Amino acid sequence: TNLADIKAARLYYSNSVDGFVTDQLVGETTTVGDELNFTLDTPIEISKRGNYYMWLAYDIDDNAAAGNKVAAQFTGFTGGNDTTVVNATVCERTIKAGFKGTYTIGKSTDADYATFAAAVAAMSVGVEGNVRFEVEDGTYAENIVLNSIPGTNANHTVTFAGKSGNRDAVVVTGSGNVGSITVEGSDVKQGMVFVNATPYVTFEAMSFVPASQSYPHAVHYFNKSGNFTLRNCVVKADPILSGYSGMNLVKGECTKANGNVNNNVTIENNLLSGGYIGVYAGAYGLVANMRETGLVVRGNTVTNAGSKGVYVMDEIGATVENNIITQSVTQKTSYSGIDIYRNKGQFVVRNNVIVNSHNAYSNGIYLRQESEGDANAPARVYNNVVAITASPTNSTAGAQINSDCNNIEFVYNTVSVAGTNGYTFYNGGSTSKWQHMLIANNIFQNTSTSGMGALFYSDEFMSKAVIENNAWYVASGTIVKDYAATIDALNSHDKAQNNWVEQAEFLSETDLHLMSAGTLVNGTAISYVDTDADGKTRAQGPTVGA
Repeated sequence: TNLADIKAARLYYSNSVDGFVTDQLVGETTTVGDELNFTLDTPIEISKRGNYYMWLAYDIDDNAAAGNKVAAQFTGFTGGNDTTVVNATVCERTIKAGFKGTYTIGKSTDADYATFAAAVAAMSVGVEGNVRFEVEDGTYAENIVLNSIPGTNANHTVTFAGKSGNRDAVVVTGSGNVGSITVEGSDVKQGMVFVNATPYVTFEAMSFVPASQSYPHAVHYFNKSGNFTLRNCVVKADPILSGYSGMNLVKGECTKANGNVNNNVTIENNLLSGGYIGVYAGAYGLVANMRETGLVVRGNTVTNAGSKGVYVMDEIGATVENNIITQSVTQKTSYSGIDIYRNKGQFVVRNNVIVNSHNAYSNGIYLRQESEGDANAPARVYNNVVAITASPTNSTAGAQINSDCNNIEFVYNTVSVAGTNGYTFYNGGSTSKWQHMLIANNIFQNTSTSGMGALFYSDEFMSKAVIENNAWYVASGTIVKDYAATIDALNSHDKAQNNWVEQAEFLSETDLHLMSAGTLVNGTAISYVDTDADGKTRAQGPTVGA
């Protein structure tokens, strides 16, 4: 082994999993000599008999010569006061030349590759530096499949970008053939764009418009494809007007094996139109330690996704911000603008605009299935605007937070419901949680014929929440169904105070900017909300609502 070929060595522990995963790094060094010693900062405790696995990984220098070999031999370990000497077999790998640089995909004579398939094939040997494919304007009737490309990491990224910068000018329409792979004994259908076990991949300034609606997903990142980015792209499919299935526009997915998660995914500044779900990002949270981290869904415009605009499942600390999500055509009931399902940690939902103008019942923002922040770092939902303009039934909720949720602050939001019936705020379910809940500085306005301000599962659940400094207006007159018909009755609850009745004057039923503040300046400052949804600095005596 030429030691100069090795930039760093890392030791990983996978417990009883006999496959290499990077979840638990137990030691690393950039000082590489004939002998490597790793001292664990945190001891590994093994209480049961069985097989347990450690993995040694080398970072190979980008300038290492192809054909050189690197090797390692396990020689011993110390546990407690006992040292075990091992004379294991030498493991050896041969360094191969990798792929890097900037290339062009297109039909011109200047292009390096005529198709995405040819470009991906050239990269399949593995990458040893940043790779950038600039795509000429045109239509590409092919699927894009990146399957286990070796070598991608933070310093060896792969980017596909429209060369002209005009995202409408590069259009991928697919071949029409839906591929599949077998994972953990099951067939997984691939999206038109499919990234599998290949982290640090970016698509930007392109359009993905499947000609065939048979794909399960238009853009699909899968197992161990963390740091995936979709930026400034257009993704379109036919609108789903009814039923419970259809093509998802952007789908993140992982199977239940440990280590398959896709962390640090960013979906930003895209136009997403039609399909079943606009952004569907999530892990396999039914298995311990299978939630993902670092998800950001930011600055997207999502129109007429049939079931949900943004669906975030089994994430820790996700951020959903600055999105515009509208629905005007579906006949499907129970549509949700933003659906937060089984999320943990200090997730943030802020500065989003949701407009549901179709005539079926729906939710604006929906938190459920034990979505919860931490007691000392609650989840935050603030500066959001929800306008539901044609609610037909009392199944509509501008915002719904189920009673199995904990540690959530719902503050500085503007929620408006119009039509026949519905609620501006809904607390559903009967699970005995609903701890450390704050509902403050919001505008709740319901101009529907028979609707009410809020519904709580019981008076007990209503009393658990801090409800303060909210402006309520309900045309039917009932603030909270069954438990607080009037504003005085609401304020008489132990944790409710300073709520008042006032009808806000909005610019329109879909534009909930205030024509005048009136007495809506009765809010109480909350330190982390120092600007409003437009980015303007909030006064010391802040206006309530977004």
